[in-house]
Formats: sequence, C-alpha cells, structure tokens
Amino acid sequence: MRLGDVLDIGMAVERLGEGSVTFSFRLTNQHGRQTATARVVHAFIDRNGFEPCSCPEPFRVALCRLGLID
Repeated sequence: MRLGDVLDIGMAVERLGEGSVTFSFRLTNQHGRQTATARVVHAFIDRNGFEPCSCPEPFRVALCRLGLID
C-alpha cells in the first residue's frame, strides 16, 4: 500500500465456533491488487466471571441477518 491509495476492505466470517468467531479481511487497492490480508479471532467470555462462554444467540442472529453466515 502507498500513501494516497484508495482501499477496498472486504470482511467475512471465516469460522463461527461454539466459543469464538474468526473474521478475515482482504484489502485491495484501486488497481484491483490485493495488498494485505488479516485474520482476527474473538473469544466469547462471560463478563462476570471472565470465563469462556458460548456464542450469544443475538450475535449469531445478527451475523445471519447481515448475510455473513447461513
């Protein structure tokens, strides 16, 4: 990437597990050249005990409504 490039950032849910979600990102410049990729994993935790927990159903429903998962 260079200063002044116009970037298109694509995001997808790569994996939705029982206790985590993995997002993948693809950056493409104005010439259609892929310039970077990234993967971010978020784990679900209970805020009270800071222990792992299952994916909240409202989160799963929201991803579905956005067309990011089936």
